[in-house]
Amino acid sequence: AFYRRIENKIELNGVGDEVNAIFQAQIDDEIEATQYVNNPNKGTIYGVEFDLSYPLEALGAPNFHVFANYTYVHSEIRDANSNFPVDRRFSMQPDYIYNAGFDHLIQNWALTWGASYQNGGAAEEWVDSGAATKEVADVTFEGNLEVFLEKTFAERYVVRVAAQNLLDAKRKDVTRIYESVAQYNARTPVSSEIDQEESDPWIILTFRSTF
Repeated sequence: AFYRRIENKIELNGVGDEVNAIFQAQIDDEIEATQYVNNPNKGTIYGVEFDLSYPLEALGAPNFHVFANYTYVHSEIRDANSNFPVDRRFSMQPDYIYNAGFDHLIQNWALTWGASYQNGGAAEEWVDSGAATKEVADVTFEGNLEVFLEKTFAERYVVRVAAQNLLDAKRKDVTRIYESVAQYNARTPVSSEIDQEESDPWIILTFRSTF
């Protein structure tokens, strides 16, 4: 179990129209200021984590491990916008994450291979879209399936090839715009929209060595 108090939590936030107009007047009227780094007050984060790592040597599978991890996490922070005083979770923090997988070392070949699957719960993205207006997006991700192959050379050099996002994961954002705390509490936004993105698999090649 864990509990932390965090000061000066860093988040990306939106820029209101008035601030953006000042930016364009001073910098370049062809460039829009869309996001800035903000420190929205102090916050707390707490939760529980469960880890499992088990060798299967007793089952006749030497150098074969299975593993799993599950973390439930909750956080709370007062929104930095004084016109929208609500206590909320950290922006873009899921309420849980988990992963499970296996790895197998073939000693005669100095070769390790394995796979893992990671996923998490929904997150909220909080953005100022004006002095007293909030965009709150419910963000969900599909899981990431990864397969990797790792080869050791001369006991010092390792080449790793990992194929990630083999399931063509999607991200879905349901964004709602609120103009008052009362609207947010009643979940009656003035407008809403749905966005969805999908990504193809990708390959990552890594080389590392020890000195």
